[in-house]
Amino acid sequence: MDYDNWQQEFLNYPNRVDYRDIKNNQKDFVFYCSDFKLQELIDVQPKESSSYIRSLTEPFDEEMKLKEKQIKNWFEHFGVLTKEGSWYQVHVSGHGDGTQIKKVIDGADAKKLIPIHTAHEEYHKKWHENVQSVNQHESISM
Repeated sequence: MDYDNWQQEFLNYPNRVDYRDIKNNQKDFVFYCSDFKLQELIDVQPKESSSYIRSLTEPFDEEMKLKEKQIKNWFEHFGVLTKEGSWYQVHVSGHGDGTQIKKVIDGADAKKLIPIHTAHEEYHKKWHENVQSVNQHESISM
């Protein structure tokens, strides 16, 4: 009953895979589990020292830091992470990380900073005193 009608058909396929298959054959699967579905780890019971990849930018606000701590707690609970030092952060957003962005801002020595393609203007205000927002299709004077 948890599935829409179109999904129910797949429950009877002979090649279907569910949490029991993954739990019992962990070396044979790559298991996708987003931050919003961590409760699925309860069913899968990842083996200690399993590998985990979290493809997400590093946290830059308190909410993201809290979420990262929650994720770490889940994986420490299951033994995937054994200590704080076993968590490795690699920036993967396709954009510069905080240190790189600050380096560009400092190196530009600009009078005005106009961030494009960002939802976090306050992030840039930490490093530049004159930050101006611009919305899509909006004109500004330079």
